[in-house]
Amino acid sequence: MKRFLATTAITMICLVGISEIASADMIARYDCTSTGVPTIDAIGEYPGHILSSGQFTCVASEGLLKGATYTAFSNAEWQGQNGVFISGGGVHRITGGIAVQQLIEGKGVASAPGQYDASGSGTIKFAAGSIAQLAGKTVKWTSKSNGAGRSILELTD
Repeated sequence: MKRFLATTAITMICLVGISEIASADMIARYDCTSTGVPTIDAIGEYPGHILSSGQFTCVASEGLLKGATYTAFSNAEWQGQNGVFISGGGVHRITGGIAVQQLIEGKGVASAPGQYDASGSGTIKFAAGSIAQLAGKTVKWTSKSNGAGRSILELTD
């Protein structure tokens, strides 16, 4: 019985340790909502070639930035269902801290009108206060549509 309890205790400690390691690189998991109406400009070279511009606001539900807000924008060139993000970024605000993120690169695939899944990278160009340690970090991001005008944005290092 002692052996069983010791094995169970060690297994539990290992599982807790593994879950801590797995979540250690999570900077934020944001629940986002589009603000306003995205702008869509037909480029005109061929059907389905457009430039989309949009703004969004997010609230972090997990990670280092839990409780933070993120106000941001993105601009993407779309060729049919495939998109390349050409500019974007925003400001993370949390009690006692602020950070500015800039897009490095990103690609997306449209799943429905106004909905897409995307991923890429960005850099924290400036950070101060309680999140100053983020300054200069390169982050990976993924965005998954969660209904019309809604998405889940995850930032990891």
